[in-house]
Amino acid sequence: MLGDKLNPGELVRFGEGRGEYHLTARAAAALQEAGITLKALSPGEAHTNGNGGVSLPITGGGISPDFSRGTLQCKGGFDFAHGDGRRLQIRDHWADAAASRYYATVDGREVPWLAFRLDPQVLSLTPARLTAKLPVTLTDEGAALFTEVLGVSPVPAGEGLFDTEGRVSLMNTPVGL
Repeated sequence: MLGDKLNPGELVRFGEGRGEYHLTARAAAALQEAGITLKALSPGEAHTNGNGGVSLPITGGGISPDFSRGTLQCKGGFDFAHGDGRRLQIRDHWADAAASRYYATVDGREVPWLAFRLDPQVLSLTPARLTAKLPVTLTDEGAALFTEVLGVSPVPAGEGLFDTEGRVSLMNTPVGL
């Protein structure tokens, strides 16, 4: 099973994967009403079906067998553009399982912009793959960031911004802390 051959402090290493971020209906409606569009920053890709989503490649990280600690790195990001030219670009976002937060680089600073909760109901695990389906909420810092840059937050802090689906392969080589 996951972690059977790990030494204390080691994490199961992630291989290739993808994270899918779908705007919640409330967030999509609020962004549309505010004249804000969501696009992907390369190498991420916008969903072509018009559902207000972005797909990002998972490029690294690892997780402890009990899911209490670990990280997940993604490349690319989110480009929220207001019709008047203002833009909020959220790049190279990553998840910290211990903090239950997604962090991102925004204008050169690291911001904990999204929150999540890992539990057995949102995870599916095989010896070769980890799959997660979970809602993510906007943090206080994330809501403030939207308001600061775009004049409005799509949802209040603590409410769902995205419903996510992630799939990542698990490598046999552990990663130390």
